[in-house]
Amino acid sequence: MNLLLTIGGGSGYYLTSGFLPTFLKVVNHAPNAVAGLILMISSVAVIVASTAAGHLSTLIGRKRCFIWLGVARLVCFPLLFIALARADSVVMIGACAVLLSALGSASYAPILIFLNERFPTAIRASGTGLSWNIGFAIGGMMPTLVSVVARTPADLPVVLAVCLAAVSVLYLIGAFVIPETRGSLADGN
Repeated sequence: MNLLLTIGGGSGYYLTSGFLPTFLKVVNHAPNAVAGLILMISSVAVIVASTAAGHLSTLIGRKRCFIWLGVARLVCFPLLFIALARADSVVMIGACAVLLSALGSASYAPILIFLNERFPTAIRASGTGLSWNIGFAIGGMMPTLVSVVARTPADLPVVLAVCLAAVSVLYLIGAFVIPETRGSLADGN
């Protein structure tokens, strides 16, 4: 169950923030200075979105937060990558890139506390570490898969949209089957 979230979260990260530099260069043909500025703004958005998602999971619970983020991913990731490919202004390119980065990172932000709450103290570090690293190792292979499937740069938007929708479904399945863990550390579990 944990791996469904970590694979989905890791894949979402690597296919958004991790893939954006390549996408901006080969699909949008953004000059290096423009791409650099967009990526810097995206990095700030990641900090804000991740903090907000973590706090949201404290307010409404981990499970509900993952479900809401999963639905947002399923709808927004494909739409944003298609819009990014069609964007013809720096502002539109920047807006799509920032939103992709923010959502990609926000959706994995609450996973670490969730994992810590899933395991008893005796195996907490091992359980959390294994769940996180296996998920992100598999997620880290997704850019290679996308590059192999997309035969040309023109194929990237659709391939990314499909792959991100698929890993978002995986993430959502994980969100629906996991137990709520909020407060379990405070309860001494």
